[in-house]
Amino acid sequence: MALTNNEAFKTAAGYAKAVASLNDMKELSPLVFLAGVYLALSKDAFNEEVILTDDLSEKILTALKDVGYQLDEVDIAHINQTFPINPALKQVIGECQKLNINDFIVKLAESANLIAKTDGEEIANLEAFFADPIFQAIDRYAQGLSKKFGFDENKPELYAMGALVALNKGDLAQRPALSAHINAYAREFKSWIDHQGWQSLDDLKDFLDVSDNQQISATHPLHSFSKARNPLIALLNAGIENVTQIRATECVAYHEAGHAIVSLALRPKVQLDKVTIVPNENENYDGCTFFSNPIYKHLTRTREDILEDLCVALAGQAAQLKKYGFNAADIGAQSDFAGATEYAWQYITEYGLDDSFGPVQLSFLSRKYSIKSGWLFDEAQKRLQSLLKEAQQKTEILLAEHWDNLERVVEGLLERKTLDEDEVRALLFPVKN
Repeated sequence: MALTNNEAFKTAAGYAKAVASLNDMKELSPLVFLAGVYLALSKDAFNEEVILTDDLSEKILTALKDVGYQLDEVDIAHINQTFPINPALKQVIGECQKLNINDFIVKLAESANLIAKTDGEEIANLEAFFADPIFQAIDRYAQGLSKKFGFDENKPELYAMGALVALNKGDLAQRPALSAHINAYAREFKSWIDHQGWQSLDDLKDFLDVSDNQQISATHPLHSFSKARNPLIALLNAGIENVTQIRATECVAYHEAGHAIVSLALRPKVQLDKVTIVPNENENYDGCTFFSNPIYKHLTRTREDILEDLCVALAGQAAQLKKYGFNAADIGAQSDFAGATEYAWQYITEYGLDDSFGPVQLSFLSRKYSIKSGWLFDEAQKRLQSLLKEAQQKTEILLAEHWDNLERVVEGLLERKTLDEDEVRALLFPVKN
């Protein structure tokens, strides 16, 4: 992940912009950004471990005091505010795009002259990493994979795959932490390999450099991480992040295809506006399925309409679980579940459509007689859970019946990112020439 996409970076930047606004500054500087880091830490606003030593904190506060900047009145981060940055900060950010937030803080402090710049001995010695047998094994396998599959040898994900090969061949036995880290991403590696169409990573003997003098080119990707505390781990993490993005995108595609397929199967009158796996940060979604004229907006909703809506709402995560297994459930379906719960509760307690509960309207009892709890409310909650489980079971059956079609939609989404109903139906029912 690029530094500027890191949540900790964004949080610190938000507080830095708040400091700049409070002190009527025209642009952000390395010192002001460090003030943002200090404030975010003091307010426990980071979602990852961010390190600011007591000594550096004291130097930041002293430097701010010397120039007359105030921090006391800053309450919240100005995340969405736009603020110019000065050339010094721009240079540091540009140089640190591939570093983590803690390495970036060090470079900010150096730029602000709060600490001495590291000399050549303090910067990671790449020659030592090049001589490391573990790096040599990973590099050898990465180069072999590049030759076998024609993959760009400068891509970090190739080295993540090289580490996977090294793990499978037992070359990481003396590095249990690295072994555990690589093994933890087994599912993501498999998805990436499948996406690339690679058949096997094992048969590399004809593609490996077996000489004792491995040549490390000047363009080797490890050079890009030379300022990290551990360049090899930084390189592998960059590769793993790229690898995991493939699986994450694929997972979103199965989720959204689930909504689309179940809706087309159950609600042909409801137009599928579009289904997309293009993230939208403003709307806070990684993918979404849009319907132009949903039945639930009509005043004449029937029992069948609402039960179908429940299945459509539950189909996203149900498709994920069918593809990846029970443990693949994630928090991405929370809005789906919220909608399904609301539909089901109205079905039972407002509209009187549920046979098991009967034609009872609980809101009337609450308004007219101030009855807000008791046996009927307990029974409604039990029926709510049962109804949602019944809808879930029906959804799973529908997905099994239409799974081949769903796979076609997933393939189309991964290729084109966004599909409208005509494009979806063309995938399901291709026209024969």
